[in-house]
Amino acid sequence: MLQFGSGSHVDNKFGLITHGPFDLNEARRPEKIVIGVVGSPQTISGVIGWFEKIEAGVVAKASKKPNLFPAYPGLLEGSPFRCKLVFEKSLQDSLVPRDYVGVASIPEGEARLRALAEVFIKRAKNLKDKGADIVVVALPVEIFPLLGEEIEDEEDEDDPEPGLAAVELPLEPAPELSVKEEDKRPTRAVHFHDVLKAAAMQAEVPIQIVRPSTYDEKLKRKETDRYGRRRRLQDPATRAWNIMAAIYYKADGIPWRIPRRDDDLHTCYLGISFYEALDERTLQTSIAQVFDERGSGVILKGGTATRSKDDRQVHLDNDAIKDLIDRALKAYSDEHHHGPAGLIVHKTSTFNATEQNGVNSAADAAGVKHVDMVSIAQCFIRLFRDGYYPPLRGTTLDLTPEQTLLYTRGTSPFYEEYPGLYVPKSLKLRFDSITSSKIELLETALVLTKMNWNNTQMDELFPVTIRGAREVGAILKHVPKGGKIEAHYKYYM
Repeated sequence: MLQFGSGSHVDNKFGLITHGPFDLNEARRPEKIVIGVVGSPQTISGVIGWFEKIEAGVVAKASKKPNLFPAYPGLLEGSPFRCKLVFEKSLQDSLVPRDYVGVASIPEGEARLRALAEVFIKRAKNLKDKGADIVVVALPVEIFPLLGEEIEDEEDEDDPEPGLAAVELPLEPAPELSVKEEDKRPTRAVHFHDVLKAAAMQAEVPIQIVRPSTYDEKLKRKETDRYGRRRRLQDPATRAWNIMAAIYYKADGIPWRIPRRDDDLHTCYLGISFYEALDERTLQTSIAQVFDERGSGVILKGGTATRSKDDRQVHLDNDAIKDLIDRALKAYSDEHHHGPAGLIVHKTSTFNATEQNGVNSAADAAGVKHVDMVSIAQCFIRLFRDGYYPPLRGTTLDLTPEQTLLYTRGTSPFYEEYPGLYVPKSLKLRFDSITSSKIELLETALVLTKMNWNNTQMDELFPVTIRGAREVGAILKHVPKGGKIEAHYKYYM
């Protein structure tokens, strides 16, 4: 379950429809969000026209499973987010081809994308200074040849049922993979989304990137994610749901949160992941938000990590992980004016004895009594059940006393369907050092898969602690040395 304004619900969308956003009764919530737009005259017109259409609502995708593809109710009175978007002519900045014609002379790669990003962010910064809360970057069609993207072929437009047509991102491989196997994964060394986000961070501008296919499916392109995997276009109502949830969060709203009972501990959730520096010689560590139940917190960047010769996994030394946890707990205390009673740390590699000592030392110094260290990786074990549908979401299987398989994606009773295009993947949770019960930690991982405000689908593969850390790392690698690192997650999503 998730908690919304006036009650709880198992589904993100229906929770918003029925109960409104979690901060519904808080004075600080955004009831009016002023939107700036930068793009070409055509894409600005397309984006604003699309937002005007979704204000009146978007019909549901034709499906036999109404809970899977609900209509988007719109932005009028009693809308899911209970807020209004404001577009002003003075907060629209049109680009013409000559504004970025010089970018084409720069060789393909990081330098070209940085130059292109600066064209947009310079205008976006100006719009924020003039009063925009969020700036929509409406990518012009003309820039896509500079990004190496092509028009989509008609025969590639199949969108098979069932599913939300949202491709799962290929994420870091399970620790069992050897370095040689890991190096075989497809990747795009430079992705414009990440470069643009890094540039926006330097200007302190929260942006929402909108591609032409979002509002005009005829402009669909052969789009890939940062790992080189092809993206599929979601149905119109789902696109409206997802963008509105992201905009509401970026305007400092709280769409939903993890429910809390009166006897629950105040818990700090951390996610540690690793990314390779652009020089491809060193591994840096990134940490996602210092999460609480509301999803608020900060982003912290850690020190250099190394790959162990013993287990071929990436680890931090005692001082590095202790410093990271020290800063995380201080950030939590600064935010809430008190420290947490519990600390749950998720990491993409196992916690060795050195790391466990470092985490416990930092927790002891901060007076945190309940500490859980859980490593999470994609698992290649698949379970099968009788009949057509995959295992239920939430299915677990103990592999060893310390390791449990968990299905965060799978058949959902609420959807009466498995909401995906492919056989669902499972996760392997390793309980390296825990004080809580395994059931509690599995439930925590499951609910944290619903805490991605970029997506209103209720069954992400990874909990946001891990997914968020990876997204942060992918962007931080493009921040120049000595550059600004924003604390709020809204700059990374």
